[in-house]
Formats: sequence, C-alpha cells, structure tokens
Amino acid sequence: MLTRAGSRILTSEVCVMNRHGLVLAADSAITASGWIDGKREERYFKGANKIFQLSNNNPVALMFFDTADVLRVPWELAVKEFRSALGSKSFNTVEEYATEFFGYIERDKRLFPDVIQRDVFLAAAKSAALGILFEVQHAAGSAKQQILDGLDAAILAERTRLASLPFVALLTQEVIDRATAIYSADLRSEIEGALKILDWEGIAEIDAFVQVALDLMFKEPARHFSTTGLVIAGYGDHEIFPSMVQYQVQGLFADHLLRERESAAAVTHDNGAQINAFAQTSMSDTFQLGFSLDSYSTMSELLSLELANLANTIVASAGLPPQNNVALVEATKKTILDGWFEQARTTHAYPMRRVLSALPLDEMADLAETLINLQSLKEKVTKPSESVGGPTDVAVLTKNEGLVWIRRKHWFDPSLNPRFMHRQAALHR
Repeated sequence: MLTRAGSRILTSEVCVMNRHGLVLAADSAITASGWIDGKREERYFKGANKIFQLSNNNPVALMFFDTADVLRVPWELAVKEFRSALGSKSFNTVEEYATEFFGYIERDKRLFPDVIQRDVFLAAAKSAALGILFEVQHAAGSAKQQILDGLDAAILAERTRLASLPFVALLTQEVIDRATAIYSADLRSEIEGALKILDWEGIAEIDAFVQVALDLMFKEPARHFSTTGLVIAGYGDHEIFPSMVQYQVQGLFADHLLRERESAAAVTHDNGAQINAFAQTSMSDTFQLGFSLDSYSTMSELLSLELANLANTIVASAGLPPQNNVALVEATKKTILDGWFEQARTTHAYPMRRVLSALPLDEMADLAETLINLQSLKEKVTKPSESVGGPTDVAVLTKNEGLVWIRRKHWFDPSLNPRFMHRQAALHR
C-alpha cells in the first residue's frame, strides 16, 4: 500500500546570458516517490514543464527545480495564477518581480488557506519530534522506561544543541511569535496523540518536547520542509541587459514564505556573458572550467591524504621524530589547487566567456540545449536512476521580443486543438 508520496524535480537546468538576451533550458524528468509496504519506491516521468513566463506583458520568466509543489499546490499553477493577477503591472528590476511573486504567494488564501498552512507545518513538526523518539527507541530497545528516560535525555541534548543555533535569517521574531501562538497548542495535541497511540505516554518534559519541535522548524527548516529552487530571469523596466536571481524556498507557514536568496548574476557593460547551471551541473561545470566540481572535491581529498603520507615518509626516512604537518599540508594543497583553478579559468572559462558574449541568440540556444542533453546522457550511462532526461525545453528572452520558445513540448497536439490556439491568440492581442 502506498503510504506517502511526493514529486521532486531532480533535473538539469541552465541560464545562459549575453548582451543580446538570455536563454533558459531545462529537461523534463520528474521523480515521484512513496512508501509501498514499508519500502521506498520511485517512478520516473519525462513530461514535466519547468520554465514559465512570469508576466504576460514583460520579458520575465521563472524556472524551478527540486520539489514540484508548494503546500500541495503545483508551482506551475501558482505561477500561472500570479501571471493572471499581475496583468500589465511591471517592475524596474528582476529582483522586484521576485519580491512581488513571493508576496502574492503569502497573500493568496485561495491557493494557500490557513488550514493547509497549519496541516503542513504540524505534519513536519510532528515528524521531526517523532524522529527524535524513534532514534531513542532504536538505541534503547523495547523497554518502555528506558525509552522514556532516554527520550528525556535526548530532548535536553537537542534543546542544548538548538540553543546555540540562530533562527534562520528571514524569520523575524514577529513571525516566530505568530507561528508559535497559532500552532503550539495543536502541535502539543498531535504529539500527545501520537505518543498515546505508540503507548509511550509519561514524558515529564512534554512542553520541552513541543518547544524542540518548534525550534527545529524555525532553525533548521530545510531539513523538515520540502525545498524548491526558483530561478527568475529576464528584464526589469530599468534593465537594458538581462539578469537572474536564484532563491531556495523552504516552506510557507503563518503567512510567511521562508526563502533564501542563493545567487544572482547580471550582464553589464563590463561583463558580457554569464552561464549559470542548477541542480545537476557537472557537464556545465566541465564545459566552463574543464573539470566538474565533484572531480575538484575528489582531488582535494586525495591531495590531503597523499601530501600527508609524503610528509610522514620524508620525516621517517630522515630519522626525525613524528611531526605535526597539518598546516604545511593544507598550505601546499591550497597552492596546488589555486594554481590548477587559475589555469582552468585562463584556458577555459575566460576564452569561453569572450566567445559567449558575441554569440547570436540561436547559437546560444543551441549551446544551452546541448549542455542539458549532455547532462542527460551522462546520467543515463553512469547512474541507475533517470533523474535527468526527456525532451529539453528552451526559451529565449530579449528586451524587445519578450519570451520566444525555441523548443517546447506539449501534453497535447496543438494541431488537434485549434480552439485552444485561438483562445491563446485572443488572450495576447
């Protein structure tokens, strides 16, 4: 029996920009996972849309990856509802479009009613609390008193650990206080009910247990809520060259969308081109630098190990007592890696960016599509999963032409649906 399911966008996406415009490209893979008879199973589908026009009237688009929905609402639906509500309204920068989009999500009670915000928050908080309990049970065995004693100790240890952590940056004290007031009583009831069902009643510090669960939500939300990467790219009214901004969205509760700004990039008079990759990025990294970041990480680990072994061998062969060579090893490793990285930038990244700054839009679109297809091929031949694949969607945005599709899949045949095409044409007149 399927007990829990969710959809995740384990994907590969790129944003390529120069002074002519920008290109967004994304694959179509989506992973649906769930628990069936106690075993986790996954299904892969190749029809997800991940690129959407954010405004009907202005050259701004949104691309998403990781979790496919927010509070059980598909991101696709949320984007299209926002686009309809936005109308002809425009903003000076892409960053302001992002701010308006997030504000819309926080305000729209049709899509995100209070009861759903409550249910999702309580489910995550209760799961976090019970996770502590199950860890104690696993360590203590089946003796109830040992479990209860161990749980009290675990709660105290977790309170101590959490006390040293700050609240996440975008949670103000006002939001924390409001969420605590709204959810704490219900959370206590949920936890007490779960303990009663499990026959683990009798915790002396139930209030502390509830507070730990709340603090886990407020201090480590990315561990407990589904997260989504959002890329918003295009042109604001005052931007003559394209820009993009990337956020990680971590949850919505108490009418507050928890998000973190992760990166931003812009083409300027001095910086003529940019490539930014998201989610699965190894082929884009290799294209830009000549090596992937996982290769860089592996090389770093090997250098630490082998340089330490070399230093110890030299000391031993010289008949000297053992030395603490950690600082010398790390300094030498840093010199080697910095030199390697600088050489890669000189021979790969800088020449590539000079060429990219002059690429016409059609060739830039071909480049973006090729990077996605290469990542898809790599995943197919090196991993048992199918987390990247399917048709590649490619969209170009320019200051004057707006969004133009170069490649776009449909779940239906447009030639069989002339009424749909007429409705779309009338909408955009």
